[in-house]
Amino acid sequence: MNQLTMLLLSLAGVLMGNTSSLASASIDTPLAPKRPQEPTPPFPYHAEDVTYDNASVGIELAGTLTTPYGPGPFPAAIMITGSGQQDRNEGVFGHKPFLVIADHLTRKGIAVLRVDDRGIGGSTTIGPEGAATSFDFASDVEAGISFLLKRPRIDPTKIGLIGHSEGGMIAPIVAARDPRVAFIVLLAGPGIPIVELLHLQTEALLRADAASDDDIAVAMEHDRQVLQIVMDTSLSLEAVTPKIQELMQADPSLNGMTKIEKHKAIEHMAKKISTPWFRTFARYDPGTALVGVRCPVLAVNGELDCNVTCQENLIGISLALAQGGNTDVTIRAFPGLNHAFQHCQTGAIEEIAQLEETISAEVLNVVADWITSRFIKE
Repeated sequence: MNQLTMLLLSLAGVLMGNTSSLASASIDTPLAPKRPQEPTPPFPYHAEDVTYDNASVGIELAGTLTTPYGPGPFPAAIMITGSGQQDRNEGVFGHKPFLVIADHLTRKGIAVLRVDDRGIGGSTTIGPEGAATSFDFASDVEAGISFLLKRPRIDPTKIGLIGHSEGGMIAPIVAARDPRVAFIVLLAGPGIPIVELLHLQTEALLRADAASDDDIAVAMEHDRQVLQIVMDTSLSLEAVTPKIQELMQADPSLNGMTKIEKHKAIEHMAKKISTPWFRTFARYDPGTALVGVRCPVLAVNGELDCNVTCQENLIGISLALAQGGNTDVTIRAFPGLNHAFQHCQTGAIEEIAQLEETISAEVLNVVADWITSRFIKE
């Protein structure tokens, strides 16, 4: 993957969770990739397709609710996807991590609701892609909580959230303002200001891609200039686009492109950067919500995560929760795991498609054991 592609994806926030946009990148994806962890029916639990409304904005959300056999009531978790429009399984490169997580947890006695994002699958939307912000997605999660509260086999006092990547930023937003949230699990969730995270992300991704120090220095300067425009509160959304285009026109990394390729690259970059979602996202500090979270928190990350770097973000999460007085906090760093919690060599994006593992069994067990130890009586 060349430097420009990496920068476009990184700065657009795509790599916070959704790598489906990498279809045009040079990744050797097997025609029929093996995904041995993907469960197949018959399942030893109920699996039901469901729909419910987010009445505050007039959209319908569609998903799958898996519930253990038996009378219940059961603890439940709502899955929250990472950045970009994703389906209920958070599908990427043939992997379906949310399907694997839901299957594992439901077999352990935990109901799981996984949902198509707005405008994907069976979920409706309003406005163009990029118009909805993280706070809009938080309201969709709150609609999911209201839906589960009406289900007779769900324990209303034991409804929690599991968020991956940007979903790990959205979960604390909901938990901080909704006392009905019983717990949150942050899978590679951010814990530092997003503008800082994006700088770290760019460097880590390029190093994993074996870029030279000189190329990294150029990329970081370009990163700084782009984000400086995004962070300028005096600029309207309309004013951002021409500034990004002007900056990209002068970018030497585009010199090897044809005129048409360069035009498309600049158009793509400007479109992504100039959305309400990215502007809100880049300016956000996750600590703002984390200090207000009072429920139990499990935060985990892979030490080879290049998208949400492990040490900086886990420390940020820990410090913010401590500042708010939350003492029921578990922090875990897993050696050798990437942003998708796969065992890997470098953490480079290309590895996700090549690896057969969808998600580490150790992470699955840690999440399940942490929830069951608190919310399921023997």
